[in-house]
Amino acid sequence: MNAPTPAASGPAAPHALPPRVLVGTAAALLALTAATVALSHVDLGRANVVIALGVATAKATLVALFFMHLRYERRFLGVVLAGAALFAALLV
Repeated sequence: MNAPTPAASGPAAPHALPPRVLVGTAAALLALTAATVALSHVDLGRANVVIALGVATAKATLVALFFMHLRYERRFLGVVLAGAALFAALLV
């Protein structure tokens, strides 16, 4: 029997990330959450909001890249996500 070619086999099979990547991402998210909590107890004036939004953006980026697998998808999906984020930022 001949093995089917990748193009003829239909949609691409989902890929699984190694546990090391998922645990590393989760550890980074926990560290950023701890940083958010620690920074909330420090009075930096108006910089508190800017820093909190920066940390939240970093956490959202990690979730989108690794847990939503956007790092391994076609560029078009990244462009769609970036466009949606830009539109949301304009609305704020």
